[in-house]
Amino acid sequence: MTNENIEFQLEREALRECLALMCQMREERLKAASLLREYPDSIPTLLDMIFADEEEYGFRGGWALDLALQKDLYLILPCIDQFISGLSSLKNESAIRSFAKICEALLIAKFRKKDPQVMAILTSEHLKTMTEACFEWLIGEHKVAAKAFAMTSLYELGKGFDWIHPELKVILLHGYESGSAGYRSRARKVLDKLSRAKT
Repeated sequence: MTNENIEFQLEREALRECLALMCQMREERLKAASLLREYPDSIPTLLDMIFADEEEYGFRGGWALDLALQKDLYLILPCIDQFISGLSSLKNESAIRSFAKICEALLIAKFRKKDPQVMAILTSEHLKTMTEACFEWLIGEHKVAAKAFAMTSLYELGKGFDWIHPELKVILLHGYESGSAGYRSRARKVLDKLSRAKT
């Protein structure tokens, strides 16, 4: 084993240990996020752990990844295929919330900010998979945060796919009355954008 492999193994074990010790305290989550930024090659390992729904790492890993990408969204780009292909396998609600938020950030970067790096890497297949995941999070039995991120993501995706906005509007109007205050608040904003986009 080369020195480089040994170093990676130690780094991966440090990541596992950090996640195992991580609790809901923001300080601990920031430590894990800092480790991911220092060792971005560990992100594929982290994604494997999250998608395997390992009880110890699933939701903690989602938190850490979300915080790391808030500082540097580009960290996810080298493993974008792995990230997107695993969206449908997520089961942990905390992980779904984190991944829905990351999807929202990627889609805002592509469609609203026209970020050249994100635009260059997100393919039509990626967008199709993200669309399916976001509709599932929006209409499925998921917590309001994931639904809210999915609404915004689908609004952005609708800038590239004409059929999405009409479908999104129907779903939001149907769920509005029975939705929570948080659901209604985000739905109002998205519905307002949809109505203004038509004029």
